Amino acid sequence: MKTTNAKNPLAALNTFLAQIVAGAESWLVRVETGRRRTTGVVYRVADGEALILTAAHILAGDDTVSIATGDEAARPARLAGWDPRTDLALLRAEVGSLTAAPFAASDAVQAGHLVLTLGRPGRRVRATLGMVSAVGGPWQTGHGADIARYLDIDGRLPEGFSGGVLVDAEGRVLGVNTHALLRGGTTLPTETVQRVADLLAARGHMPRGHLGLGTQPVALPAALAEAEGQGVGLVVVSVEPEAPAARAGVLLGDVLLALGGRRVQGHGDLVGARDAAAGRSVEARVLRAGAVTTFEVEVGERDGPGPEIPQGRCGGGGRRGRCG
Repeated sequence: MKTTNAKNPLAALNTFLAQIVAGAESWLVRVETGRRRTTGVVYRVADGEALILTAAHILAGDDTVSIATGDEAARPARLAGWDPRTDLALLRAEVGSLTAAPFAASDAVQAGHLVLTLGRPGRRVRATLGMVSAVGGPWQTGHGADIARYLDIDGRLPEGFSGGVLVDAEGRVLGVNTHALLRGGTTLPTETVQRVADLLAARGHMPRGHLGLGTQPVALPAALAEAEGQGVGLVVVSVEPEAPAARAGVLLGDVLLALGGRRVQGHGDLVGARDAAAGRSVEARVLRAGAVTTFEVEVGERDGPGPEIPQGRCGGGGRRGRCG
């Protein structure tokens, strides 16, 4: 027996999802380099210019970048800045028919919510339907970048979807997807995306701190570990002459426990704390000669985007050319 859409919730859902995908036609673009194609999302439109976010690892080694939607001819885009630690790059291009994507905060996302993953490595917007399988707290990338929230989506991210987006049931962007940071892909939540995009637009790079330290993890004595609430610190094995750490009085053999109020138990922790404090004076907490002491360190700031993501490697070792 034939039923109408009003009595068929699946038919109504089909129509609704198709409308969400169609609505992304004006703010999801194809990004082309000399060798590869991936996806980009329009972050902002102002003064006849579109700011477009995409995946930094796709651009590595390519000087020519262009963007396109639908059947239109590709037009040039220029790199405004990139942050390999979050695998985000910002492009500038003429607006044309582009509009800004509707971003929404990700803090209301819960396990069990239905979401769409959108990409545009070809002419049309592509979509996969999934479910949020887990939501976690803040985490750090392998290079020490702070990510506001962990979002785990069932299934793998399709090839060519890096730089694409995760959208909720109302078609709002919850974050930008990438293959480069975790095997199988992950989503950078809106809060992280906006923070990085705004800094790239203003400065062309993310702040990178400089201390001039060499460290190694070391287990703390049981009593100290209990008192400090951490079992590991970083023992200082080298100090660059005249570097910020040296000027602050850091000594070989000091065990760094925290920097700028953030515990450091591994290299990623130190990188994240150092970059967050770039250009500022913050408190260092160290174990020295059996006693915990604190002093101020003026963290330096380096120029440039930071370590590059190796070309063709995604999620810690994907095959070359198979991780767009």
